Amino acid sequence: MRHSALRGFGLAIFVACAFEAVPALAQERCAASSDGQEVTDNTIGLIWRRCAEGMSWKVKT
Repeated sequence: MRHSALRGFGLAIFVACAFEAVPALAQERCAASSDGQEVTDNTIGLIWRRCAEGMSWKVKT
């Protein structure tokens, strides 16, 4: 039982640290278009819309 609790705690710490690093990695890897409606993954060249058709992105990046 004790080992299971320690594993769970260790996993929680790992996940928290991993998610803390994600925004910095995303800023380097991705770029928003000048109008803010599309995002480009600079590593693989994938481009996607931020919102579904008929909707628009209103928040500053």
